[in-house]
Amino acid sequence: MDMDVTHTAAAVMPFVTAAVQTYGAMTLEKLRDGVIDGASGASADWGRRLLLRILGKGETQAGIEGAVEELAAEPQDEDAVAALRLQIRRALASDPSLQADVSRILVDASSATSQVSTDFRVTQSAASFGSSQQAVLGNGTQNVQFK
Repeated sequence: MDMDVTHTAAAVMPFVTAAVQTYGAMTLEKLRDGVIDGASGASADWGRRLLLRILGKGETQAGIEGAVEELAAEPQDEDAVAALRLQIRRALASDPSLQADVSRILVDASSATSQVSTDFRVTQSAASFGSSQQAVLGNGTQNVQFK
């Protein structure tokens, strides 16, 4: 598997997960109908944009839709997240132009949702959903849940 495809699929996940967890069982319907919740947040909005682009392709669409539905039903299930990441990775691997488009969207999304501290040279981005927050720091991801 191409490392760029693997990296791109992993980079998509915080945004896509935020969208699925924000819209829940209505995710696919909201994507198809173009119904946007103004209070969804920046990460969920970028996730919606990414999902729309990724779902625009034919043969991998059914697998991605099924994985989105599974994640919406079990939003905290790591296996559901992994299943969706796998489906996205397959879609990206099968279409180099899709991977290029998604990579360009990710650059915009990261710019819009990142904060850079020049004092410590730390870049972070965060996506929040419900009582959880996912932050990406450097090459690692930290999940924090507030109770």
